[in-house]
Amino acid sequence: MTQDGSPETTVPASRDRALKVAVSSALVLAVIAAFFPLQAAGFINYDDPINVTMNPHVQGGLSLANVWWALTSYETGNWHPVTWLSYMLDCTLFGLDAGAHHTVSVALHAANAVVLFFALERMTRALYKSAFVAALFALHPLHVESVAWLSERKDVLSTLFFFLALLAYARHVERPRASAYALVILPFVLGLLSKSMVLSLPCVLLLLDVWPLGRFQWGQPRAGATALGLLKEKIPLFALALIVAIVTLATQRYAGAVVSTSMIPFATRLGGAVIAYARYVGLAFWPSGLAFFYPIVLPLPAWKIAGSVVLLAAVTTAVLLVVRRHAYLAVGWLWFFGMLVPTIGLVQIGGQAMADRYTYVPLVGLFIMAAWGVPALVGAFRHGRHALAVAALAVVAACAVTTRAQAGHWIDDHTLYEHALAVTRYNWMAHRHLGFAFLTEQRPEEAITHFEAFMRYRPDDEQVAGLLSRAHTELAANLSIQGRQTEAASHLGKAAKLAPNSVNTLRMYAWLLATSPDDGVRNGRLAVDLAERGARITDWTDPRMLAALAAAYAEVGRFDEAIDASGRAIDRARASGLVPFAESITRMRLGYALHMPFRETVRR
Repeated sequence: MTQDGSPETTVPASRDRALKVAVSSALVLAVIAAFFPLQAAGFINYDDPINVTMNPHVQGGLSLANVWWALTSYETGNWHPVTWLSYMLDCTLFGLDAGAHHTVSVALHAANAVVLFFALERMTRALYKSAFVAALFALHPLHVESVAWLSERKDVLSTLFFFLALLAYARHVERPRASAYALVILPFVLGLLSKSMVLSLPCVLLLLDVWPLGRFQWGQPRAGATALGLLKEKIPLFALALIVAIVTLATQRYAGAVVSTSMIPFATRLGGAVIAYARYVGLAFWPSGLAFFYPIVLPLPAWKIAGSVVLLAAVTTAVLLVVRRHAYLAVGWLWFFGMLVPTIGLVQIGGQAMADRYTYVPLVGLFIMAAWGVPALVGAFRHGRHALAVAALAVVAACAVTTRAQAGHWIDDHTLYEHALAVTRYNWMAHRHLGFAFLTEQRPEEAITHFEAFMRYRPDDEQVAGLLSRAHTELAANLSIQGRQTEAASHLGKAAKLAPNSVNTLRMYAWLLATSPDDGVRNGRLAVDLAERGARITDWTDPRMLAALAAAYAEVGRFDEAIDASGRAIDRARASGLVPFAESITRMRLGYALHMPFRETVRR
């Protein structure tokens, strides 16, 4: 009999091994097929630069200096040295070949599915149900983000150690001894050093003690095990989890990622957490409209909070009512519910309401409920087992098809962010990063559209204001080359308001206002104000800014000051090796000596 009381056919050892090999091979092949689009995927501009593509320590590969940095770095708001080492190893082996980096993440995900299968099968002796759980884990669309986003390497890596710890724990329960327990601690430590999400492992092990291991059955201990004894057994694990939890919270606070209660009150967070739990359950069964980012939208609708409370309360009540006969339902529900607590938003990290990646391990709890609960429900029906097998295959196939489509959205920046804008509302993060993608591609007009959309939702974001200013400045440069001086001046005016201390913007704007052949554009007085501000910011050392200042002085008739500023510009240009530029300023200076503004100097 299995742990849930259903009959199980005894399988010869040789056939058992063959079945396990077949299941493992099928899982690996299914993962490769579902995530194959990632072979053509690149890096994205959402955290990949700080983690890989613009991180000199990571790109430097494995070295003593970089290993030390990995052990001591928390500048990204995370302390995960093993994850850093994983990135470094990739760069050592593949450089910045994005396809190779993605291949490693897919391989880790496939390994996770296989290890989960072996761990569950060893604990439950239910091969097909364990295979179904592993298949859902391998192919569920909610797991695409953890695999496809290279900045989430910490998910797939930490989960590998988490599942290895489960497998080691099953072995320890069979033959308790110090060496077996050490094999539980070792992967747990490595998991904690990859991502703090695995700190809930000791709580999960306590759940597994109830089912399927049966070490404690609601007041009826087996082989002398008691609740207190099982709790004491986990003390080393709890101690490690507590240390890492403190370090993680401290690093998040240091990085400024923890949102204060003054911005989002605790009551609002509690309502958001309830809604998030319900949405996760819904997406587990119907994974549509998935996006890389789900923005917090306030105020929260009261009907959503109420409906979510009813749903969660109903499920919790149901599993508790049948806990003695169907303990796996309670274990699965508490696995799902408990593992989401650190990321559910009670301590708000970042600006997302929820995230697909947070479900990577928690969803296993719901998969367990389905794998054991549905057969118990339909097992009494005639031909129920055959229908169940067909249904299971159909569910897995549907997941595989949906996952492959979802993986295709992670091919590049434009595909990812445009998809997010299509399936979500108020997605300021998608606008931000899509704008940056256009700006990087020197397409400032499209960048402005998305940066302005972002600023409607987040008007106080100085970083994006600076990016929007840069986009206006670059567009103005293009328009000026085309002779569209009025439009260029308009964009430079907007840029100067957004980033009043941008040297590049001040220089271009002052130069345009002082030298434009269009009388409607020229404004010498404003040009002087802008150029003087820029000169002060650069401590009067930037030759191009000094040249703009000289042109501005000449435009308002202050020729002596124009001669002085242009002389400084010549000296600075020559000192910087800008000989052609120095020669051009020399011609300007001669014109100022004749009391001619720049445009007249050019005509002559």
